[in-house]
Amino acid sequence: MLRAGSIEAVQRLREARNGIIEPPELAALLRARFLRSSRAGLLGMASGLRTELDRVAELATTLRTSAIPCLVVCGESDNVWPPSLQRDMAGRLGAAIAVIPGAAHSPNTENPQALLDALLPTWMGWLATTLPS
Repeated sequence: MLRAGSIEAVQRLREARNGIIEPPELAALLRARFLRSSRAGLLGMASGLRTELDRVAELATTLRTSAIPCLVVCGESDNVWPPSLQRDMAGRLGAAIAVIPGAAHSPNTENPQALLDALLPTWMGWLATTLPS
């Protein structure tokens, strides 16, 4: 649709298909953010999603050999990559998972406090082990 139409047409289709379930302020933010996206960027992301190989095993090896902490985070109502798929990926990575309540695909805008509450302990733990005393 994006190749034949416009970003605006795609946004109208997204809204018609998904409905608008966010609070009005959040819906307006997400709409404006999408409409400011570049056509080339959106087409590039779509191409990558269709063609890129699954590299989770490679990432898991890198994480293990580098002692880099990993936390998989998703919204409890994500309809793009549902929590069940995220749990599977976390298992394959040997990582913990944090499922953010009251969030779908964008926990950073849908429940930023719960996202911070999930991320900060992981970051702070990593910093405590990597920064010089």
